Amino acid sequence: MIAGDFQVDGSGRDFKTLNIQSKSDIQSFELLGRKYNNLVLNGTLKDQRFEGIIKSDDPNLQFDFNGHLDFASTY
Repeated sequence: MIAGDFQVDGSGRDFKTLNIQSKSDIQSFELLGRKYNNLVLNGTLKDQRFEGIIKSDDPNLQFDFNGHLDFASTY
């Protein structure tokens, strides 16, 4: 389950061809049986690389990421 405000635009048929821009405020989501709140996901996923901001203000999952993640060698 996931709840929030999402602005997502993009294209692609699989992870290798995805080109997605996201500006999302996630109010809550469940992962592995736990519920988390207050996540921000703003950025671009293109050419198997994410560039942007991911921020969590949940007491059990606090972090503030601003940078890039390279998934190219993984997939």
